[in-house]
Amino acid sequence: MNKDSLREYIFAAQRGDRQALVELLTYSWGIVHYQCGKLLPSRQSAEKMTTVVLKTVAEKLDSLQEPDRFYAYIKRNSDGAWIGDVNFHYTPEKDW
Repeated sequence: MNKDSLREYIFAAQRGDRQALVELLTYSWGIVHYQCGKLLPSRQSAEKMTTVVLKTVAEKLDSLQEPDRFYAYIKRNSDGAWIGDVNFHYTPEKDW
């Protein structure tokens, strides 16, 4: 997906186009999963966190004011979800 089509998908998803949102999240899955895989110790944990991050991105996409910064936006959501999850949920005995 090039920069212009990504921007169009973002604008359409922000206007409520469900198909555009699905395409955007499908495209973003690999990027988010890679980022979560770098942060978490197991593939299962990375997949769970990917789902959490994509859900957050979908719910808060309206807050993205600069579509050209979409990659930074999803990375920030990935990092934030990881930090929040580690600080609140995980214990060394349980998952890592």
